[in-house]
Amino acid sequence: MFLTIETGILKIKPMNMKKMWQCIAGFVMIGLTVLATSLHGQQRMNDGTILLTYGNRLNPKGIDVRFSNDEGATWSEPFRATGFLGDGGYPTSVQLPDGQILTAYYAQGIPGYNRYHMGVVIWDAEKTRGQGGKSE
Repeated sequence: MFLTIETGILKIKPMNMKKMWQCIAGFVMIGLTVLATSLHGQQRMNDGTILLTYGNRLNPKGIDVRFSNDEGATWSEPFRATGFLGDGGYPTSVQLPDGQILTAYYAQGIPGYNRYHMGVVIWDAEKTRGQGGKSE
């Protein structure tokens, strides 16, 4: 089970009939925005890989992506799917039938459009993982 917190994501497992939980993996980043619901921001891709998309509010700001091939024990280095200016984040992603990923997010602005809006970016997970996005 994954638990999203304000500044990261943790892999946890229940102990003592779910009265206590043990953190078994994860990472924490300052400036991270992940929706704290079960699948928003995290999704299992068709090949079983766990995909995590999240808003990174540290400069330069943007929507970052990580992959895990081992049930969240380790995560790839982040890949920048798109950037934004000012406030932004809370992405959600879905894998399209052709294997590409569609990620929707909100942002205060992007170069050329400095107003709040919902943005959508379509990107290729295979090419992204080929650029260093493989789990360690």
